Amino acid sequence: MEDLKQNLEYINLFLIDEFKHIQIHKDFNNSKDNYHLLSEKGKYLLEILNLYGRLNKLLDDLNIVVVFITTYPDIEIYKESKINEINFINYHLEVFYHKISTILDVMKLFVSHVFELGICPKVCNWENLEKRKADIDSNTLDIISRYYKSFISIIDIRNLNTHRSINVNPSSTQIASLLFLQENSNSNNNGSEGFIFTNVQINSIIEKHKSKKVEDIRNAKEIENKYVDELKCKIFIEGVKRANNK
Repeated sequence: MEDLKQNLEYINLFLIDEFKHIQIHKDFNNSKDNYHLLSEKGKYLLEILNLYGRLNKLLDDLNIVVVFITTYPDIEIYKESKINEINFINYHLEVFYHKISTILDVMKLFVSHVFELGICPKVCNWENLEKRKADIDSNTLDIISRYYKSFISIIDIRNLNTHRSINVNPSSTQIASLLFLQENSNSNNNGSEGFIFTNVQINSIIEKHKSKKVEDIRNAKEIENKYVDELKCKIFIEGVKRANNK
């Protein structure tokens, strides 16, 4: 990770210096982004920094999911909108699964850019990366392969959820049914008399379910962080080496 820090500092310092120079260029315009004034090396390193930032944003989003799931706001507006705790958990699990899949996509884009493969982002998939594997460091490609294998079940569920609206959390179905029956029992009887589960029991079931989901998320985050950190180190070494040849 020390190499990553040094390479990141090098890129930052280079780009700061580059932006200082373009500010005195005769074609500099305060109302535009002036990207066209950057050198080829500057454009190359700026995109590396951009992709690095996108990956970090995705990692931050995964942390946000844990915060949301563990802090369900039991407020009137949620009840009025029929958002119970299981709805709330499942919605944020969908976000988590989508982010895990998106991280893989951005990792592929990162590799394509750094190794200058020229693959269009719309078709920057595993198949097209493999076609160019002779131009990619084998260890870097292996990181993406291992990430995919580690999260294949999550990615499959995410795809089913996206294209077929399949529930990402089937283990919550029974609890959702209990909540539905509880709500109807309360509505019909003006109370929970006669309902097989008490509110305390249902809350306990939900808490156990939530704890298990949070544990699963934290375990996934630990694995995902390992792969992303590994990729960043490889990517920045290659990126700086190529940039210095421009």
